[in-house]
Amino acid sequence: MLEFNNCQDIQIDRCDLYGCGIEGITATNTTDLDCTKTIIRDCSYSIMTATGCFNLKFTDCDFYRCKEYGLVNLRNNSNTSFVRCRFSQNKSTLFVVENTNIDLRECEIHHTDQLGNIDINDYTSTIYKRDNKELPARNIGPSDRANLTASVRQSVAVNIPQTEEPEDDESGEPVWSSTLVESWSNGVLQLPAKAPVTVKEMTTRFCRYWPGLDGSPQKIMLDFVNKPRQFKQCDPEDMTKPANPNNPHKVYTSGEKYIEIDTQNGYLRIADEHYTLQAGVWNRSNGHKLFVVNLSCCVDIDINQFIACYDYDPVTRNLTPDTKQASRFEEDNNYILHFPRKGKDIVSIIIKSGESTYKLYRWNGQGFNSPVKISEERGLDLLNQ
Repeated sequence: MLEFNNCQDIQIDRCDLYGCGIEGITATNTTDLDCTKTIIRDCSYSIMTATGCFNLKFTDCDFYRCKEYGLVNLRNNSNTSFVRCRFSQNKSTLFVVENTNIDLRECEIHHTDQLGNIDINDYTSTIYKRDNKELPARNIGPSDRANLTASVRQSVAVNIPQTEEPEDDESGEPVWSSTLVESWSNGVLQLPAKAPVTVKEMTTRFCRYWPGLDGSPQKIMLDFVNKPRQFKQCDPEDMTKPANPNNPHKVYTSGEKYIEIDTQNGYLRIADEHYTLQAGVWNRSNGHKLFVVNLSCCVDIDINQFIACYDYDPVTRNLTPDTKQASRFEEDNNYILHFPRKGKDIVSIIIKSGESTYKLYRWNGQGFNSPVKISEERGLDLLNQ
């Protein structure tokens, strides 16, 4: 039904792909395919086949009543993930995976035939049952047919009122998404073979893999990458002046959105009224690099933080979660991290009872040491560098 050959930046949202074709999705040598709230059902053969692809992500999708041969065929792909997806009433081997790293997070699988050549025990957040359970509707697929179910073959949906999803502040979920917080340590990122090894490229890979909710700093980054003309480039020292094209330190603005990138020093910052993303790259003594991402939200005196660390291997071009380094930054109180645009050490500002305490995470060539308290004068000096 949908075929992509040598494509990139594909968005599939709220589609119902059913029965009029042999296979739901066929993708070859395709990069960055993001499929959300979509149903693939009643295909004569497979659910999908992906070959030689990079960064395929299926989120909140349902796959049911497909049959014959391998159903999910993945060959020579990097970064293929299924998040909160459901599989039911399919016939034949479900997964045929060759030379592909696959991630199943919070999925639900009901399947009585062969599961295929994956070890379901590797995916602890996924439910697997050997049955053909009929799955209830869950507000995915086309907006005007939000009650499509996996129970019976149907072409017209009964008119059930569609409920709106809760707003971020009502649900309590951080705008960068609770899935990121809970599952980032399970996802290996990879830079494409020809992509430059820069803080911008690493941040782009992170944001594509973990795009967050509407309004997130990750979404701002993706808007900047996909629609750069919406952003105005300015001089970093005087934003009223035009930018110097030869300066590696660049600033871009669009309304209240602000993006600062210093490729030479491995520094990137995204900000709007309440949310901030900081990213930095440090050269490790073993030839690898440490990539660190910090997401924060500051409203009044309340600060919400998230931090992820990755080890970049220049041989595999993989960014592997470094949970030991990430745990080094955990604090008990409200705090703000300040990444250096120049220099290597990170400053933490801890806010408690209206007073600020400054701590320093010193770079040791391989990672960051445990924080040590520094004077306010020293802390302010480092912030102003």
